[in-house]
Amino acid sequence: MNLDEIIRGRFVAVDVEGDGNNPARPVEISLITVEKGSVVDSAHWLVNPGAPISAFVSGLHGLTDDDVRDAPFLPEIAPEIRRRLEGEVVAAHNPKGDLDMLRTGVPDVDFLPAQVIDTVRLAKCLLPGLDRYRLENVVAKLGLEHEGRGGRSGRHTSDHDAAMVARIVLSLVPMIPKAKQMAHVTRMATVTLSPNQQRRLRETLEAAQADAPKGNGPA
Repeated sequence: MNLDEIIRGRFVAVDVEGDGNNPARPVEISLITVEKGSVVDSAHWLVNPGAPISAFVSGLHGLTDDDVRDAPFLPEIAPEIRRRLEGEVVAAHNPKGDLDMLRTGVPDVDFLPAQVIDTVRLAKCLLPGLDRYRLENVVAKLGLEHEGRGGRSGRHTSDHDAAMVARIVLSLVPMIPKAKQMAHVTRMATVTLSPNQQRRLRETLEAAQADAPKGNGPA
């Protein structure tokens, strides 16, 4: 599947805001499903990270400990996140950070997207000359605009950023010559297996080796 087929089909734009700790845990998650160029579904959660939010990132995304005190913990919503992401084409601005944050909170979540589109890489290829390729820089270059949730408009709110990711994909992909689209997908499709997937793969290989017929040795 090339990128043109993806945007004429279906993908899920993802953004996760974290608590600023190491390792970072989600405090806000947004998933926006796009089919044939239109938003058909969206999901948004505030998440209790189980630790205080750092003052620095609180100043960026506007969420405080009080905002997430009564929010669900990540394991409570993990099945729904997995249902919405597993096997889907996922788009995010630097997706490794978003996916790692989800897996850090729930290490046994075994979702694996079918493909991953990194809008940072897309922008670097198609919008040369920007000083930096932060989401807000790409959004400004493309002239995109969107209001965030409640009074928290602007960057570093997960629904705003996920919406911008979706619009960046829809704006940039038509700029790629069809002959080069598969190369973009190939470079963007590498996703690290979750710890649970690594364990399952190891167990599957070990079981296959144990069940393999034993030869009688040299005649």
